[in-house]
Amino acid sequence: MLEIIDNADLSTRTSLRLQGRVDRLIRVHHPAELADVKRALRGSFRGLLGEGSNSVFGAHIQGTLLQIAWRGYERIGHDRILAHAGEHWDELVQWSLCQGLQGLENLSMIPGSVGAAPIQNIGAYGVELSQCFVALEAIHWESMTRKRFSLEDCQFSYRSSVFKAPSHQHWIISHIELQLNRQATSAHLLSGQLASDHLPAGHLRSEYQASERLTSEHLTSKHLQSEHLASAAEAYVHGPSDQGRSSPTSMLNFRYPDLQAHFRDSRPQTALELAQVIRQIRSSKLPDPEIEPNAGSFFHNPRLHNEAALALKARFPRMPIYPDGAHHHKLSAAWMIDQCGLKGQREGDVGVSAKHALVLVNYGKASGDMLIAFAQGIIDLVQARFGLELTIEPRVLLA
Repeated sequence: MLEIIDNADLSTRTSLRLQGRVDRLIRVHHPAELADVKRALRGSFRGLLGEGSNSVFGAHIQGTLLQIAWRGYERIGHDRILAHAGEHWDELVQWSLCQGLQGLENLSMIPGSVGAAPIQNIGAYGVELSQCFVALEAIHWESMTRKRFSLEDCQFSYRSSVFKAPSHQHWIISHIELQLNRQATSAHLLSGQLASDHLPAGHLRSEYQASERLTSEHLTSKHLQSEHLASAAEAYVHGPSDQGRSSPTSMLNFRYPDLQAHFRDSRPQTALELAQVIRQIRSSKLPDPEIEPNAGSFFHNPRLHNEAALALKARFPRMPIYPDGAHHHKLSAAWMIDQCGLKGQREGDVGVSAKHALVLVNYGKASGDMLIAFAQGIIDLVQARFGLELTIEPRVLLA
């Protein structure tokens, strides 16, 4: 049954907690209910609200927002998984690790829903979703037809996909399929055996089957930082690829500078160990949204052709740049913001986090308009000093 909320408070439904409301919010608990949503609209359809971890809303959004709330995940083979759009992304990551599957460990602690993950091709610590992506199924808002999108169909790029194009913004993602790799040792991780440890392939994990889900107690970062998790597997071997596919996730990826610094005298032996370290690093470097409301990285890292990137590096020798394919380099937006003296700076109820220059924080009762105005000031300062125009990563809807 549809869950309809009029004059819905968006500050409680977004990680930035910006002051704002929408005329109507409709939560949908099953794909079959989508046809009923059109009859329940108040005003026009304004788009989707996931978990609100990558959105900036204005004080009054006219019309109706839709929230996908169908959840669950399952193994559809030894090392392939299917996850529904309303599932929590980090819960899926942790479940996959507890199933002895490797491939998502670098994407630990990324907030948001499974359905939002392919839209922006989420990535962290040298890995992107596209590297283990197989396909997704989506439903067209106008025609209610279903379509399967392959890896190629999605046209993934840095923090983007075809679903950000105006021509594809009416597709509502229903579920995704990912190809992972089995580890050498099964993940019976925590003291006491989890009911989920021996779920057969194809067993759907429903939102309402609490006995068959990892509970919030099992899924705390404390468990992922425990000795049980770090030593759950004694060795790691390459998992077999599916139907001859050569998976880019067939080896643990710890080439990212922060991970190289941690493992300079060793190497991670399992995906579980790597996930544990990544969670520790993220917790130490990024502000907790529960304490400092934020949306994570607020700006994209600029991506330049090699010649332009190296020329900028020659002007600013301390600027961190990273190879991104054969013809491009990625630059650190956080470093540029920091060099402009903005880290830790505050203007009223909005500011730049003192922990990470890429994170903007709502320190009180800020509005979306206030935050975007503050962000534009940062963009202007960075462009004046470095000649680059930063772009905003979260989705912005102000009216």
